[in-house]
Amino acid sequence: TLGFPREREAFDRLWPADFITEGQDQTRGWFYSQLGASNVAFGCAPYKSVLMHGFALDAEGRKMSKSFGNVVTPEEVVNQFGVDVLRFYVLWANAPWDDLKFNWDGVKTIHRTLNILWNVYRFPLPYMILDSFEPATGEGERWDDSFVRAHIRDMPEEDRWIISRANTLIRAIGEDMQEYHLHRETRALAAFILEDLSRWYVQLVRPRMWLEEDSPEKRYAYETFYYVMRRLITLLAPFTPYIAEEIYRNLRLAGDPESVHMLDWPEADDLLIDPAIEDDMEVIQSFDDAVATARQAGKRKLRWPVSETVVVTGDDGVKTALLDLNDLARTRANARTVRVVTGTWERILWQAAPVMRAIGPEFGREGPKVKALIEGADGTALKAAIEGEGKAELDGYDITARHVTFTEALPAGVFAAPMKDATVYVDVTLTPALEAEGYAREVIRRIQEMRRQLDLNVDDYIVADVHVADGRIAALIGEEEWKNEIAGEVRAAALTIRRTDGERPAEPFALEKDWDVEGIQMQIGISRADK
Repeated sequence: TLGFPREREAFDRLWPADFITEGQDQTRGWFYSQLGASNVAFGCAPYKSVLMHGFALDAEGRKMSKSFGNVVTPEEVVNQFGVDVLRFYVLWANAPWDDLKFNWDGVKTIHRTLNILWNVYRFPLPYMILDSFEPATGEGERWDDSFVRAHIRDMPEEDRWIISRANTLIRAIGEDMQEYHLHRETRALAAFILEDLSRWYVQLVRPRMWLEEDSPEKRYAYETFYYVMRRLITLLAPFTPYIAEEIYRNLRLAGDPESVHMLDWPEADDLLIDPAIEDDMEVIQSFDDAVATARQAGKRKLRWPVSETVVVTGDDGVKTALLDLNDLARTRANARTVRVVTGTWERILWQAAPVMRAIGPEFGREGPKVKALIEGADGTALKAAIEGEGKAELDGYDITARHVTFTEALPAGVFAAPMKDATVYVDVTLTPALEAEGYAREVIRRIQEMRRQLDLNVDDYIVADVHVADGRIAALIGEEEWKNEIAGEVRAAALTIRRTDGERPAEPFALEKDWDVEGIQMQIGISRADK
């Protein structure tokens, strides 16, 4: 191929090979024969690195064979899910040197992951177009990261966090690439798309999409999205070349190379990596999961506000994160306050249980009476007395720590869930003010769904009419504060909220629907507002 030995220039430049790869069956037939021949002829190895790959088996680990009827051809997967899905799946499913146990469920998982990537990419585009957003450019109208580097200290926590996570990902993938740990790279990319971007950052930044066009926080969100997507598609390009190229062609600026595959491989920027904010955000994510669990136990949806969420912990890292990112914690918990308590929360109650193996020998025939006294006592007061004075008196009997055990008893309306190194308590008790906000959020969600059904543009205004069967609830959300909030969120030029009188509006709306909102019947009608 190189014309050796007649021509030496290409041979001297390209040989020995940087990398070769073959299947397990080629250990002796290809790897070793090359090694032996090269050492005999030239006294050195013919390659610098070797990767031995496994074979493709069926889901049970059997060889694919027509006689078994278990053959899956690449064309089948490509025709159903696309070539990028197949490529990513094969690299993601196992280490390169292990056999692949082909599984359709795994293929579907990767298909969903890449669909989510596409949805994340598309999420900010309507807002960017509406605001005529242009990413900051460097020399020759070519994109660079100078804006992010210059403003990183001024950006909100969630922007600094996702930028840090992106650079941590770049560093990790660069290290794994050197060792050909392709499964680690693809799994890290999938986790970043699903967990960091879709499940977390998009949810945190969504409200900022509705800020005024010239808002710094909105500009930061746009620049952060653009930065992360540019870095991400460059990392994805070797694994999903087609979807990476499709996204790049839309994000590409005038001075940028024509293809994503012409970009330099990204290097992690140590100045943009912030381990402290990554650690803090990991705590908030654990807190977020615990709040969701406690709310589910208390049958209180996340869009309904709660008065207080308390975190009891002895861990300094948990305490620091919840204090540093308290605004974010309150937003995620949808709570008026989020407090951190060391030791025991003052509202926790205790239930006392007698220890008969200690009571029986000590009190003899009086044991059953002592047992009844402990069971009927105020467990919280009993525990406080024993901890404070070493004993408590019940009807003339001295009760000490060996006679009783205590279990936590939550106050009415409070529900608990564990998180890493802490316990989260959520008080789901409703007040009229909390009810008003909760029902307002429910109305907003339903009107937004109706906007989608009418296929309205993001910037379209509507007129809306809300009839509520319950007069008390109608009065709560009809107050000026919540009426204005609803109108602002759904872009209503005119909004009417009133108790249902049984009559339909004289002028029909473009869309009218009956809703059951937490047991309250509502009739909602909307139309596009006249310009």
